[in-house]
Amino acid sequence: MTQPFPVTEYSLTALESAPPPAGWLPSAPTLLCATDDRYAMPLAAALASVLTHWQGPAGAPLQLVLLDGGIGPENWERLSATIESFGLPALRVHANRAAVEHLKISHHISHTAYFRLLSSRWLPEWISRVIYLDCDVIVLGNLCELWDAARSLAKNESGAANEVWAVPDIACPYLDPQTSCADYSAFAPYFAALHPVRNFSELGMDAKGWYFNSGVMVLDLAAWRREDRSQQLLDCLQQNAAHIWCWDQYALNVVFAKRWGALPLAWNFGAHAYDYEQIPDLRGKTPLLPDEYQAMLTQPKLIHFTTEIKPWHYYSFHPLTNKFYEYLSMTSWKNWRPSKPGFKTWWHVQTFRWQKPLMALSRRLRLDWS
Repeated sequence: MTQPFPVTEYSLTALESAPPPAGWLPSAPTLLCATDDRYAMPLAAALASVLTHWQGPAGAPLQLVLLDGGIGPENWERLSATIESFGLPALRVHANRAAVEHLKISHHISHTAYFRLLSSRWLPEWISRVIYLDCDVIVLGNLCELWDAARSLAKNESGAANEVWAVPDIACPYLDPQTSCADYSAFAPYFAALHPVRNFSELGMDAKGWYFNSGVMVLDLAAWRREDRSQQLLDCLQQNAAHIWCWDQYALNVVFAKRWGALPLAWNFGAHAYDYEQIPDLRGKTPLLPDEYQAMLTQPKLIHFTTEIKPWHYYSFHPLTNKFYEYLSMTSWKNWRPSKPGFKTWWHVQTFRWQKPLMALSRRLRLDWS
C-alpha cells in the first residue's frame, strides 16, 4: 500500500469557486464515479481493481472525483479508508439529489445514475476531462489506455469533434439492428432491446448508428460546458419521457449521437455476452466487430456486471463473480460475504433468469410471423 492521501470534501456550493486542493494536478488523468450507500462497497472493489492495473504517463497519478449521493457514516469510513490506503488523491463532492429526483428510475437503478449528466455543471473548470466508471465494474487493464484513446479519437467519421467516448452496448449495439446487424435473424431474439432509442427515427438519428453503454466513458467536460450539454441532457429526458429506456443512457445517446467516439469492446464486457454464448446457434458468432468481440470474450479489460443480479448478491450467477471478491479482498470489506436471503429473493432471482428465454421465444415467434 502507498502513503495515505486525505480525501478532500466539498459541498457543490463550495466547490464552484474553490481552487484545486494542494497536490491536485488539473492535467492529470481523473476518474469520476458516483455512488450512494448501496454501491459504496462495490465501488471499493472497483477502485482496487483500477489501481492494481494503473500505469500513468511518466508516473502521473490517477485522481478521483466522487459524487456522493448519500453514503452513510459506516460505509464512508470503510470506503475512505480504502481510498486513502491506495494513496489515491480524491475529492468527495456532496451531490444534490433533488436536482434529479424528478427523473424516472426502475429496477436496481437509483437517482445517482443521473449524476453523470450534471458533471459539467457541478464540477469546476479545472476538471476538464474525466474517465467515468459505474460502480459495478472490475478493471483488468490500464485505464490510461482510455485516457489516451480519447485523445487520439478527437473527431468521428463525420468530422465532428467527439465529446464522449464509450463502448457500443453489447446487449443492444444498434439503434436499428434490422438495418445494421449482419446476422439480424439470429441475434434479434436475444438483444436486450430491438430499439434502445425507441423514437430514433423521429429524432433524425441514423438507423445504422451504434448505441453505447454509459457505464464506461471518457467525458470532455470543457466542451460540455461550452455547449451547456448538461441542460440539453435534462431537456432531452423531459421532452422524450414517453420513450425513455435505460434512464440516463437514453439522453446521452440522443444528445451525443454525432459527437461520440467508439472505444474497443474489451473495455466494457457486459454480462449480456454470456446470453449469446449460451445459445447453440450463436456460439462462435458475433453481433458486431468480430475481432474485437473475440478479444472481449477472451481478454476483457473491464468486466461490467450489467444485470440487476450483482456479484455481491448471494445468488449471483455471473461466471466471473470470483473476480469481484478477488479485488474486494484488497479493501476494508475484505472479509465480507452476503448472507443467505429468504425465499422471496430466491424466487425473484429464478423469475429473472426465466424472463430472458421467454422474451427470446416470444420475439422469435413474432419475427417468424412478420
